Amino acid sequence: MTSEHTPQQVLHDPATGLPAEDVTAVHAYAGAFCGRPATAAELAGEVLAGQRAPAARPALLADVRRTAFGWLRDSRSGLLLRDFRDWAQRAGETFGTTDTLRLVEHDAPLLRAFGELPDQSRAALWLCLAEGEPAFAARVLNTSQEFAESMAESARSRLADTFLRLRAEHTADARCVHYGGMLGAIARGTHRETPADLEQHLETCEFCARDIALLRTLTSGGTQELRPLLVDRLLVWGGPAYRAVRPGAPDTSANLITSDTPSATGAPNAPSAPLAPGAPPPAPPPRPNPAPPIPAPADRCSPSPSPSW
Repeated sequence: MTSEHTPQQVLHDPATGLPAEDVTAVHAYAGAFCGRPATAAELAGEVLAGQRAPAARPALLADVRRTAFGWLRDSRSGLLLRDFRDWAQRAGETFGTTDTLRLVEHDAPLLRAFGELPDQSRAALWLCLAEGEPAFAARVLNTSQEFAESMAESARSRLADTFLRLRAEHTADARCVHYGGMLGAIARGTHRETPADLEQHLETCEFCARDIALLRTLTSGGTQELRPLLVDRLLVWGGPAYRAVRPGAPDTSANLITSDTPSATGAPNAPSAPLAPGAPPPAPPPRPNPAPPIPAPADRCSPSPSPSW
């Protein structure tokens, strides 16, 4: 006999041995890199075939990104979306052509902070808050849905703390380090008024202004703000396309097309209906987002801004 407090068994895809929900997620993210469903299926298949041990979903999605980046070096490069190829080229020009993607990932502070969380905290945060799948999180974590959601909220707070610590460690400007703790307090609402000197600093420092907006969303933002922040920044590339075809929390921002290229014209595509576990998703919208900018590889805030993935 089971109840809402009893975790249900995770159903595994017989071909891969992975949870069927994770297989579906891998296929969905592969679509963010490929213009044709058959190519996305090939990319997803390569990632899934390479799994030799159980892997959490964020790690699987990172493997999709890294495998796609590997395709850039062989004859399959032309099968990938032009936006991704252009973005990767700019990344190479900025970070160099050796270990380019690793350096890009290392320069994404929220992703680095996420990587420092314990495994179960990362799983709870991603599945409950980024994907909107608390029931699946409960099964993966072998706990109740209520406790999985509680773990996700705790992880959310720890992510903000870790982000602030890494920010201080990698910020060259002493003024920005000085205001770092205050930014966190204001974002959480524990510091009710913004001191005049900090207000003046925020007017002139794009770095701190961007980070306090991030922290406000991370600590107290609702689903409509939090989900895009987590998915887009932690995936580095293709977050809006991934959100558009995932059955998680409703997400209107995923449908906004901001590119001025001909392939981005026309009405936005609505998110697809939930997919059967393990089934490859339909092709994603043509280009739900422009390529994210590449940050300069320098000490943060002097003068390098935080990346807007």
